[in-house]
Amino acid sequence: MTDNRPPAGRLLGHHFGLRSFTQAHTVPVVFRLVASPEDVKDGESVSLLVGGKTHRMARPSPTCDAWRVCVAIPPGDHQYQYVVTDPDGIGTRHEHMKEVDGGRSARRMQRSAEHTIPSHHSAILLIVTDTVDRFMYAHSHCGGFMGDWTSVMPSEQEFEGSFTPSALFGSSQPPPPFTALPDPDALPASLPNTATIYTNIRKAVTLQFGAGACHLTKRLAIGIACGTISEGAARSLIEQGANIKGGIQEWHGGDISLVQLVVAYHYGSSAGNLLRALLDAGAPIDGSTDDAKHRSLLIAISRRRWALLEILLKPQYKAAVNGMQLLSELGVEGKEEKGLSPAAHLHIVKKIAELDPSVLTEVDGNGKQPIHRYCQRPLTSAKYQQQLIDYFVEVCGRDIVNATDSDGRGPLWDAYFSTHLSRTKTIQRLYHFGAAGHINTPNRSGRTLLWDLAREMTHDDEYEPSDVRVEPDLLDLLTHGASLTAAGVTPQRAIREAKDEEYEREHGRRGERMRDYDGWYSDSEDDYWDEADWPLRRIVKAYGTLLNRKIPRRAIRAINTALQPSRSITASLARPIRISETTHVALPPEIQTTIASLLTPSPSLSIGENPVGTRINHAMQRYVTAASRTIFQQGNVHVLRGVAGAPGQPPQPPLRPFVTGADRRMGICEVIFRAVRSEAQRWGIKLTLKHEMGNDESILNTMRVA
Repeated sequence: MTDNRPPAGRLLGHHFGLRSFTQAHTVPVVFRLVASPEDVKDGESVSLLVGGKTHRMARPSPTCDAWRVCVAIPPGDHQYQYVVTDPDGIGTRHEHMKEVDGGRSARRMQRSAEHTIPSHHSAILLIVTDTVDRFMYAHSHCGGFMGDWTSVMPSEQEFEGSFTPSALFGSSQPPPPFTALPDPDALPASLPNTATIYTNIRKAVTLQFGAGACHLTKRLAIGIACGTISEGAARSLIEQGANIKGGIQEWHGGDISLVQLVVAYHYGSSAGNLLRALLDAGAPIDGSTDDAKHRSLLIAISRRRWALLEILLKPQYKAAVNGMQLLSELGVEGKEEKGLSPAAHLHIVKKIAELDPSVLTEVDGNGKQPIHRYCQRPLTSAKYQQQLIDYFVEVCGRDIVNATDSDGRGPLWDAYFSTHLSRTKTIQRLYHFGAAGHINTPNRSGRTLLWDLAREMTHDDEYEPSDVRVEPDLLDLLTHGASLTAAGVTPQRAIREAKDEEYEREHGRRGERMRDYDGWYSDSEDDYWDEADWPLRRIVKAYGTLLNRKIPRRAIRAINTALQPSRSITASLARPIRISETTHVALPPEIQTTIASLLTPSPSLSIGENPVGTRINHAMQRYVTAASRTIFQQGNVHVLRGVAGAPGQPPQPPLRPFVTGADRRMGICEVIFRAVRSEAQRWGIKLTLKHEMGNDESILNTMRVA
């Protein structure tokens, strides 16, 4: 319906511009307005005002969710408006529009922003998609064009030679400017073999159709690329004979499927249903498997089209998932900031792996497997990150936590160098599944994780300061068995650097003094280097903390844990066993001792340096054996600290099962302290441990269990 009189109603207006090489022709322009039931109520209608004429817009239908009308528009800048009226043609106003108005005058509210649609070739179709919300925002802020537009253009040569009024409008004469065309959903009567679709929200796409491509196929493909075709319209074209199997190429020459077009270019509300319709009809997921970068699954991940990805991964569609490094792409930072929660992220990983488990060990272009990526950029939820690491191990086995990349680095490297909050849970799970067994394995450059992590905060030309929390991480590595020796740190270097550090404190300078020919340090400022060995200093400092604090406490904790079964067994087996109502017997002590020896675990600490590691672990194991025997023989007594005696009874001293060559007895604490002090002296580390005996080496070498 066309009426030159503008009706009364709510006016929503904009300018749009159309440029063309051929000034004589008009272009079919489809205007689409997406409105909610609150914007346009039952019984109301929407009209378009453009070029001084009014056109009643077709209502939303099962094949299109927008109000729409197609109008022949000449080149130039043109203002258009939407008018909402009631059944009697009387204007209405919604409350939310008053709020958007913000007290401004109606004249102010109707201000429009000019917009010119760029085109490199003459358009044969223009689609303008607006929403009421965007219109209102543009008016209230006096901003730029807020709608989406799509322009379909053939090559210049094809346009000049083929697109006559008959091809565009189905008649020998073009319709007068600003007249409505009969079918608001119709494309031009003829469609080009090469069509370039421009939009204001994405890059242009050029589709090339084979010589035998029919009009239905072109209409389906162009409608998908424009993002306007609905599920119902697509099904109708397929039923009429549109080819969904292929015959379409993109500008770079590669085959592209209709499914790829949906994933890459259709951002309408019907994209999901449209994708299902194509897949159910047998459309291939990819036009070609040769170009991995342009396959549908990878496009869905890179463009964060999670709902479409979920559809593609359904088992009935049998999507091929290998060969594209999907999980490495999925693990790229920022996915969870774009609408993918940690739970959904884990779900997608499992869906992909269920189709082909080999994707879990697929190596990407940087030589890394997916587990490396997810240790480097873990899920933001520690709970789901733990489940993710567990899933890798469940499917691939425990060896996956030690898989190396092209640089010889395992997942533990990526986890320690990560800056994400959930990195702690990642590191814990890697250790749980055995990553500590390769903690001292060097990379291809011959460096261990301990050294590389210490060097991360070194101030030199190659390594800039970073935000990695080095010292706690170094201590954590040492706690799990990282070795200074494997990292290239020697006691001689550590002692020399300690002297340098002491010199710096005295003279207020940083650096390393040069030693003269006879080995003495020079106090001359000319013999002073500018740089200190910061990685070594950080490692030795962390090792001092390990010796001074961690090892004694962890050793006592491990001993108590190992003795818990003995205490529980003693509490249960020491009770008389009922044979009859009048007869009770108890297990002989030797049987109780045998049972305890079989059930008591052997304590051990992960200490990367020897002989201190061997000494402490052997002492702990011998002590637990002796303490377990004492507990069974004397009951649940406190073997580590001893206990105060009952009134009139002498106190029970701590268990001292170790005897030196001079028949001097020692408890486990003294043995551990002596081993630690000996190690500290070897590395030039100052400790705060005190005891009377001075010759630790002699005691440790002659010590035996009494």
